[in-house]
Amino acid sequence: MGMRVRRLGTSLTMVAVLAVATLAASSCAVVETPRPTWNNGKVDVRAEIVIATWIRDARAFWGQHQITLHGTLTDKGRAWSDWMSVGGCGGASICHSQLSQGINGRVPSWSLLGENVGVGGDLQSLWNAFMNSPGHRANVLDPRWNFAGIGVIRSGHRYYVTMEFMRA
Repeated sequence: MGMRVRRLGTSLTMVAVLAVATLAASSCAVVETPRPTWNNGKVDVRAEIVIATWIRDARAFWGQHQITLHGTLTDKGRAWSDWMSVGGCGGASICHSQLSQGINGRVPSWSLLGENVGVGGDLQSLWNAFMNSPGHRANVLDPRWNFAGIGVIRSGHRYYVTMEFMRA
C-alpha cells in the first residue's frame, strides 16, 4: 500500500508520521459536487460506500470535521483502481497516480491533494492495514481535507482501492 500528498505546484511524498491530534469538530458547508460518471462495470459501489462510512466514523472518532464526497475525485479513484487491477503498475500490484491528473481543469480551485492506494482480499483487512499505517491513517484523518473520492474495483478475489483527498 502507498500514500502520497501533493501541494499545488510541488510534489511531496508524505513520510509516515503518526500525528494524534484532538481538534474540535467543525461542520462543512453543504456544497454541490459533480456526481461520479466513470463506471466500467467492475466498480464496487457497495464497497465504496462501506469505505466512505469508515472514513466518516474514523474522522468523527478522532474529532475531525467531516469531508464531502466529490464526483471528480471518485471518478479519478475508480479509474486508477481499474488501472492497477489490469496490471498498469508494471509488475507491482499497486502504484500511485500523478495526483493532479484528472483533477486539473476539472477542479480549478484545489490547493492540496493526497492519495491512499491498496489491494487486498477483503475490505476489513484492507481498512485495518490503512489505519495501522501511520502515513495512511494521517491521510484519512488530515484536517486539511474537505473533499474525498473513493474508487473500488473488484477483480476476482481482490479489491483495488484508491482514496483521493483534496483541499479546495
